[in-house]
Amino acid sequence: RQLRYLLNMIIFFLLIGIAWFISRIKSSKAVMRESQERMEHALEGTNNGLWDWDIQHSDLYLSPRFEVTLGYAAGEINTRVNSLKALIHPDDIGMVRQKLAEHLRGKSSIFESEHRTRTKDGSWIWTQVCGKVVERDDNQKALRMVGTQTDITERKMVEEQLQQGAMVFETVSEAVAICNRENRIIAVNQAFTDITGYGDEVIGKDPKILSSGKHDQAFHAAMWSELMETVVWQGEI
Repeated sequence: RQLRYLLNMIIFFLLIGIAWFISRIKSSKAVMRESQERMEHALEGTNNGLWDWDIQHSDLYLSPRFEVTLGYAAGEINTRVNSLKALIHPDDIGMVRQKLAEHLRGKSSIFESEHRTRTKDGSWIWTQVCGKVVERDDNQKALRMVGTQTDITERKMVEEQLQQGAMVFETVSEAVAICNRENRIIAVNQAFTDITGYGDEVIGKDPKILSSGKHDQAFHAAMWSELMETVVWQGEI
């Protein structure tokens, strides 16, 4: 009887301990869920998706915005880490892995990557992914990481167009000078320097420094009038 009583007491306390442990887990998950909801509310109305990676338990949460950005319905993306790696462009995966590994080891204050990500229809978009380890153990091993994902495809297209424009600006054979609204030169290309002999010393100056003095005021007045009315003037000086 005493042994049976002792065993029953042990089982009783074990059940209490298990119940307490389960309640702590549920409480922890509830706190995490509330934290995710607060972050999602903070990001509402923006183009940012939220991700929350429980590294210790290999549990990854993706917000609905994260999935919608890639053309998926909420809950449709396989949240296994290996599955998500397949969404990153093969030419970018090495860079992403290196930056992530450096951050997990504490070598960087924040994880940030701009890379191509595959959408549900198989096309590629540019995304900016930022994150930070928010929890580490006593040995500084990363336990939890939280971050955002933003579609930056449009920005990348603009940057590419600007780069192409800059290349044309520098390689075109015609002299080009760019002026601001105050009619001050802010940039000249190499052809401008080759033809006029002027280089960086004209930056910030009025284009009239090139005036030869061989045209009267009426000529310049007509030129500027046409520029203001039609945005284009063509002629010989």
